[in-house]
Amino acid sequence: EYHYFAGQAGTVKLFCPGVAGRETIRINHPRMFDLEKGFHEHCRLGNCDGNPVIQDMIEVTKIMKERIPIFCVDAIINDGKIVYLQAGDIIECHKSASAPLRDLRVVDVDDPGDLVFVSVGELGVNLYQAGKGIHAAWNAIRHDKKGWIVLLAPCEDGIGSAAYAEAMHAAKDLEVQDALRFVIETYGSEKTFKIGNQKPPDLFRILLDVAEGNIKIISGLDADELRSVYRMEGCSVNGADEVQGTLRDLVSRFLTENPNPKIYVLDDPGLLINVKNQIH
Repeated sequence: EYHYFAGQAGTVKLFCPGVAGRETIRINHPRMFDLEKGFHEHCRLGNCDGNPVIQDMIEVTKIMKERIPIFCVDAIINDGKIVYLQAGDIIECHKSASAPLRDLRVVDVDDPGDLVFVSVGELGVNLYQAGKGIHAAWNAIRHDKKGWIVLLAPCEDGIGSAAYAEAMHAAKDLEVQDALRFVIETYGSEKTFKIGNQKPPDLFRILLDVAEGNIKIISGLDADELRSVYRMEGCSVNGADEVQGTLRDLVSRFLTENPNPKIYVLDDPGLLINVKNQIH
């Protein structure tokens, strides 16, 4: 699969951080951060070139290959079926998976969407995991704070990460750019990083391009908490039978102010929507 900051999951990423210790992760993952932009410019979905996170994972894997035998069996699954299978050297498998992944995961479009709907399937169990859908939609949406993202995710397990929740609560009274810097400096250093601390910078960098409140979540989460802490509009529903009506209401609201919008619907958060003419 593609990965939102390591570029590409599987192969070397399954080895590091997959079977790595906490200290290795604590040193590796902060390489993604940039105090102004949120993430390093090369730490993005589908990109491994110049990506300091995945390149460090590759270097760790090379070092360990000199000490222990590593044999990789690697598969790409699409719509629940194995569509690509390879085995052998783990680093060569990483390289070889790039081309078939692009064919399966990249959608090239000329213009960004004004309104992007995204559904995340099993990742909708909590906000932490469902955030991958927000990230996928961010690639597809216009970046001038005029677009809307609508995420469908029940989030029956709540936020899903204590580290994510802690950082977002700590930054809730700051402006987006200040909050971005704060969460990286406080929770994103090699001394303080732990899994979950990457989510606040990812959300705040998205909020630099998508206005606060313009990410709408149809879920069972508390709407007040979503607005005050996570800067999203919560559209609470009590069961699947209410979802269609909520979707219609959101579309009607958007069309009132934005006639003839370009609308994208993503049913897979692993897709990379590659926009040729982004609007900033």
